[in-house]
Amino acid sequence: MPVVSRGDQWVDGQAIEDLARFVNVAWSHRALIPRELARRVAIVLNSAQATVALIPDDKLGENLPGRPRPYRQLATHVGDIVEAFLGLVEQGKSHVIADLDKPVPDHIRTSQDIVAFQAGVLKHFHSWWAKEGEQRDYSVDVDVYYGEQTLHEYFERTTWHSAQHVRQLQYALELMGISVPSPLSTADLAGLPMPDNVWDG
Repeated sequence: MPVVSRGDQWVDGQAIEDLARFVNVAWSHRALIPRELARRVAIVLNSAQATVALIPDDKLGENLPGRPRPYRQLATHVGDIVEAFLGLVEQGKSHVIADLDKPVPDHIRTSQDIVAFQAGVLKHFHSWWAKEGEQRDYSVDVDVYYGEQTLHEYFERTTWHSAQHVRQLQYALELMGISVPSPLSTADLAGLPMPDNVWDG
């Protein structure tokens, strides 16, 4: 978990607005409206499926280049991010770090297994949005492990967090010499507080 500290004070680096305030940097970002965030989540999960389908099964157990994380775990993690969001909005579940650090289920063994999992997450997300997405109060505070957040802020983080990992998978495929036909574009990511780099270091 990224933390920035000064003396005995600290802030979780995942709460971007809090971090900007802590280091005295002006923060003028305005989050996309929930309807647009929902559209972007669908773009990200569709792109994730197209990307994961290209990963050779014999590579899934290997770590990504320079990272202690297997392809199988990161690809499944993309769906876990959105599932954690749905657990909070549908069931009121607190968002804890264990939600995003789950072992890959035994039945997910191949790239197509991961694609099917991500497709199921997308179907679940569409169902939630159609039923209550437009009516939710996104100004309410929610219980997340990295600090005080509104539901709107958590929705935005869910969107860009999953998108960032899809970018990483697409970059890793490029290093293998595998071309992703329609990678996430600048337009797909516009308005999200994305890191400039695919990796953080």
